[in-house]
Amino acid sequence: MRVRHRRIGEEAIFDACAEAILGLCEAPDRWLPEKASLRTFLWMSATGDLKNELGRASLRAQREKVIDPVEIAQLRRNITAEAEIFEGDKNDVVSRYEHLLADAGDREVFRLMVSGERAETAYVVALGISLLPAIERKRRVKQAKDRVKKRLQRADVVWPTE
Repeated sequence: MRVRHRRIGEEAIFDACAEAILGLCEAPDRWLPEKASLRTFLWMSATGDLKNELGRASLRAQREKVIDPVEIAQLRRNITAEAEIFEGDKNDVVSRYEHLLADAGDREVFRLMVSGERAETAYVVALGISLLPAIERKRRVKQAKDRVKKRLQRADVVWPTE
């Protein structure tokens, strides 16, 4: 196994092999001699354990990833901008930014988004698409929300992430 799994430590390989043997001792009926030899069965079991461990290690590394100071500064800027957008009365927010949206449906979607509405039915009524099939309604609502966010983004308005 060492030859095939060079990037894995000696201890991890030993643990995987030991687990394969102990697993066979605990449940000998898992090995079917007509399908594979004992050596092949143990090899595949240990290899599977190693792959699983590599996957877990990769996930741990992603969670523990160090964030670049520039990214932290960007995150802080976004939080400040979001707080700035939604401070005060929601009607003020709507009146401050709705001129960026030419379509009446988009303005209504923006009002709903600012008010915190999450129910799809409210957006369906605002867009006047209640007669469409459910899948199409859902697609159109998402499309409208994305369009509003994109137009605001192009005007340097940072929308809070959901």
